[in-house]
Order: sequence, then structure tokens, then C-alpha cells
Amino acid sequence: MKKRRNILVTCAGGHVYPEIIENIRNHKDYDFRIVGCDTSELAVGYSFSDAYYTVPKGNESGYPGEILRICKKEDINYILPLSDEESLALSFNKELFLAEAAVPIVSDYEAVSIACDKGNLLEHLKLKGIQTPRFFLPD
Repeated sequence: MKKRRNILVTCAGGHVYPEIIENIRNHKDYDFRIVGCDTSELAVGYSFSDAYYTVPKGNESGYPGEILRICKKEDINYILPLSDEESLALSFNKELFLAEAAVPIVSDYEAVSIACDKGNLLEHLKLKGIQTPRFFLPD
């Protein structure tokens, strides 16, 4: 019998949301109840979710508090962010979520902030001696 878990998946209006939800639903060990959220009331992903919420943008000050409120209300076990801004907000507040609500599926803030800026990421990789394609950062 599959174990039941609740997962909050952000950016329900994104193009990849339906496929990600399909993969989560087909997990061999867990039966996930999926709660979706997005900034738009008309997000296409809401029809793929078991419950859904409209939330502030990931870079707005009210975002972490609203996500925390949803996590507590819906008894969320995991948070899967699907946008850079949401990943940044959740990684910056990761300890708060771990202590009070759910496990955000994000790396630490420094790694996320490097990865979210593609030019910065390429510069970082180059400094670490990792081969990158030729690139330039516009002025």
C-alpha cells in the first residue's frame, strides 16, 4: 500500500506543471495529494491539482507567510517550487519552513542564487574550472 503525502507545487500556470503533476501522481511508493498555487486565479494547473490557492509572486514580501499558512492548513509534507523567484524565497526561508511546516525541495540559498542568474552561473562554473560554452555578459 502506498504511503500518503501532501505536496505543494508552485507555479501552477507554468507550461511544465501538468507533466510534473503526472509524474508525481505516478510515483511507485507514495500517493500524493497535490496542492497547487499560482499568482493567477486562472492558472491551467489548478485543474490538475486536488486543491489550489492564489498567492503573491515569489519575490513579494507576503509570499513566504502565505506559503507557510497554506502548508499548515493543508498539512503539507513537501514544497516543490517551479520558478526561480519561488526557489529563492523558499531557500532563503528554508529553516523556517523546516521548523514550522514542510520540507522545501530546494538547495541552500547561495547555490540557488547562483543558479538563478544564468550569467553568474556560467562565471561561477568557469572560475571552478568547469568547461562552459563561450559566452559574454552584455553591458
